[in-house]
Amino acid sequence: MFDPGAICRSKDTIVKCADEDDGRVCRVVSIVPEHRWRTAGVPEYKVELVALPVTAFRRENELVAAS
Repeated sequence: MFDPGAICRSKDTIVKCADEDDGRVCRVVSIVPEHRWRTAGVPEYKVELVALPVTAFRRENELVAAS
């Protein structure tokens, strides 16, 4: 699981940008309550793009820890 504040990279682009990484690199804002997960057993997170003020929701299997 990712902790709030963790920097991740979305496997799919969140927003189309001139630089592809700008549309993928995000920060975990919060963990979605378990009863709201779309798939049981797969945690979901509210994430915010680092480059732009855009938020989205991503499943754990859609995120990769940034190195």
